[in-house]
Amino acid sequence: MIKVIPAILSNNTEDFFRKIKLIRPYVKLVQLDVADGHFVANKSFGGPREVSQIKDLFWEIHLMVFHPEDQINSWLKISNVKRIIFHWEAIPDRSGELKQNFIKNILNRIYQEGKEGGIAINPETPVSVLSPFFSVQIASFLIMTVNPGFSGQKFLNSSLAKIKNLRNSWHNGEIEVDGGINPLTGHQAVKAGADVLVAGSYIFSHSKDIQRALERLKTLDEV
Repeated sequence: MIKVIPAILSNNTEDFFRKIKLIRPYVKLVQLDVADGHFVANKSFGGPREVSQIKDLFWEIHLMVFHPEDQINSWLKISNVKRIIFHWEAIPDRSGELKQNFIKNILNRIYQEGKEGGIAINPETPVSVLSPFFSVQIASFLIMTVNPGFSGQKFLNSSLAKIKNLRNSWHNGEIEVDGGINPLTGHQAVKAGADVLVAGSYIFSHSKDIQRALERLKTLDEV
């Protein structure tokens, strides 16, 4: 059975807590998309204060923000935050080995506080940028299969080659995919080498039967 993580991208209080209520009976781990309105055009609702109120769920925090190093400390203080993922592209004004070392230092900070760390890449970024991190402590790489920032976008088929290339280079590590995921695109992503499907729009569009939507993703039974 495929690992599925529901993703919450909200821009107001009501939507945030509505989605929590819908998925709470069926999952233990949720991804929260944190958008700053700069790294991506959208700005999201939901920060450390809101997450700390939801004590019966574990959280994967997906930071779609510039300078993630400035925000990480506030997330590290929350006991039920399990994993923090930040974008390779969100580290500006650095290149080459300097950028690699900066990212490794961020990952070290995360692991020193007993959390897991991960790196995300946008559709235009080649998977080759991830190779310097194959040998460090890291929980997952996340390949964006849409341009980040907004829910409901169409899955980019060009992502499949990237997933396959990463799997061929990083044989046993966890690969997450995020964006435009449904049972059909999920099947394609898993066949290419993905381990984890992150889905928001597909799950919440089935608000009257969230459990069934999750089962369809886990078993890919619409293919």
